[in-house]
Amino acid sequence: MDIEQIKRKLAFDSQVEKYLAAGGRRATLVEWDFLNLHAQLRPDGEALIDTWEATPRRYTFRRTLELCNSVVVSLIAIGMRKGDVAFVQLPNIAELWYLRVAFSKIGIIEARIGENYREKEIAERLQALKPRLLIIPSQFRGFDYPAMYLEMFRSAHEPEHVFAVGEGVPQGMRPFSDLTNKKLGEDYSWGDLDALTPKPDENYVISFTGGTTGSPKSVLQSVFYAAGGAVGMQVIENGDVSTHDRILALAPLAGGTGSNMCYYAPVYAGASVLLMPRIDVEAALRLTEQEKVTIWAGIPTYAVRLLASPNLERYNLKSVRLWIGSGAKLPVEFAEKLYDMGIKTMNAYGVVDGSIACRTTIYDTREKMIETSGKPVRGLVIKIVDDCGNEAACGQKGEITGMSVRGGNIVDAEACDIVPPDGVDENGFFHTGDIGCVDEEGYLRVVDRKKDMILRGGQNIFPSEIEGLLLKHPSIAAAAVVGMPDRELGERTCAYIVPKPGKDVSYEAMITFLKGLHMASYKLPERLETIASLPLSHGGKYDKALLKADVAEKLKREGKI
Repeated sequence: MDIEQIKRKLAFDSQVEKYLAAGGRRATLVEWDFLNLHAQLRPDGEALIDTWEATPRRYTFRRTLELCNSVVVSLIAIGMRKGDVAFVQLPNIAELWYLRVAFSKIGIIEARIGENYREKEIAERLQALKPRLLIIPSQFRGFDYPAMYLEMFRSAHEPEHVFAVGEGVPQGMRPFSDLTNKKLGEDYSWGDLDALTPKPDENYVISFTGGTTGSPKSVLQSVFYAAGGAVGMQVIENGDVSTHDRILALAPLAGGTGSNMCYYAPVYAGASVLLMPRIDVEAALRLTEQEKVTIWAGIPTYAVRLLASPNLERYNLKSVRLWIGSGAKLPVEFAEKLYDMGIKTMNAYGVVDGSIACRTTIYDTREKMIETSGKPVRGLVIKIVDDCGNEAACGQKGEITGMSVRGGNIVDAEACDIVPPDGVDENGFFHTGDIGCVDEEGYLRVVDRKKDMILRGGQNIFPSEIEGLLLKHPSIAAAAVVGMPDRELGERTCAYIVPKPGKDVSYEAMITFLKGLHMASYKLPERLETIASLPLSHGGKYDKALLKADVAEKLKREGKI
């Protein structure tokens, strides 16, 4: 080890000690261990269902483990070993799910690439991380992934092994099915493979932030983060997730929300997972009814879209008992609607750079469940600080910071030429850039992103407050509020809305509605933009950077700035 590696190891050991002292779990198992267990206990139970083909594909726990083990021995046969990096850019399909479990068994580091990432987001990371393995779809939603990568290979690193899922695999790439033909025992025994299983302090996953502030950052995580209780186990405990549950994934598995709720939690609990390569509202409602889904899990954007469907009441959704979400807080209006439908909600707060720090539970009161992001999970601590770094009083707003790296969520920059782990202070607390407060019972209330706050003539305006009120309007399906440049006040407020089908909302009607809710005059939007849909970032959040750029460009054309 060189001096920098020793420093990182000591820092990790210190973080783990603090995490364990605060009640966190020590990781001893990886996902393969859990899948193997459930395959023995419930071999014929349904593990996976996906809609990659016209007829849903169904996989029992036994079959899923068989496919996973085939991938394990096939990867070893082509020379892949613990610590090798694999780039995986697949939509929500079964291959992605059991491939990930296979990686956990032999310690391959998966770089999780969103299916909507393109050359701008990928090329630099391809060159920096130099993966030995690449797995992509041959085609998806009309996009030619092999063509994109073949073009990138002209100037960026080309992995030794490239596999494509689907028909029409081009020359120079191999069909993914080549990885599922071998059987355990032909060339390798479990004794050979057990030595390759990663240890809790070894690197395991490379995730990417949502990228709303520019190019997504890379975050290197250890097994301790993934299996140590900071993610999947807390979902199971707080939501009482079990083998009886059927989880519909309403977030991409490549992102933090999809991984936490729709991969780690179900593989640990032995729950069934329904995967939709393309998340479509009507298809999701139909699947919920047909498959008797018990849990909707994903990003709030999709919960809003489901509840805004004009066909919502046509479906029998009585099997659904729980909404589990993260990535942003579910707007109160929609959380209340779910609760009234008999569906409890579990909100979470956290960041990819840190960890899931807080989460509500199904045992919380209605008010706490709907209006807060819960309490810190075991082993994790949060503090609210003012602009000077001093801890804020109970109920006082300030920046949310957390000892979220305690769970082993190590941003090991130098090891893989990854963007450095900024935002961590001298006490080891990660500064999130989010504004919030903690009430007298220890529940976190997230107010807004610090960078999204609008400063209008010296007065602070939090967009989420206005958005929450706009969503109460009977004709508004979605809303996003951003700051727009102004010569006199610095910034003014602009509201982007998506009307419900067949509805229209004028600026005057919007203002009258907000005044009726007793909103302070300085917070009232001073411009209204009506659009068909709000743009999403790679992480599935509303892309406010695009909206800010859009309104700024319009103001320039109008000669107002």
